[in-house]
Amino acid sequence: MRARLAANFLRKLSTQALIPFMTIELAMRIGAAWAGILILAILGSGAIANLWGGGLCDRIDAVSILRRGEIAHATSLLAMLVFCDSLTALIALYFLKNLFFSISLPAGELVVMLGSPSDQRKRIYALNNILNN
Repeated sequence: MRARLAANFLRKLSTQALIPFMTIELAMRIGAAWAGILILAILGSGAIANLWGGGLCDRIDAVSILRRGEIAHATSLLAMLVFCDSLTALIALYFLKNLFFSISLPAGELVVMLGSPSDQRKRIYALNNILNN
């Protein structure tokens, strides 16, 4: 459970910390207005993907979704480092990273809930929320 909580924290940290830096980078490259529109579109698509990921958890094993999502998220994040000079690749990879994060987020929450003992579930879920926030 500690490993899952730590992984949720690091995944959330890498995603939330990247938003302001991507916004600044895009604003410098394409202008503030376009950067804002693009970031809003990417984050908005993530909100839709999050809803889809929640429904996916109802039909497919959450651990399977989480494993694939974590690998895809980490791969796209690392690819952003490699292709940071290409604006098109950076935007596409940021979109994919956000998509993978958003789809696997409900699975991560579900794994924490189902993997915790029922008598400690409230405390563990509260700790998970604190770490995520």
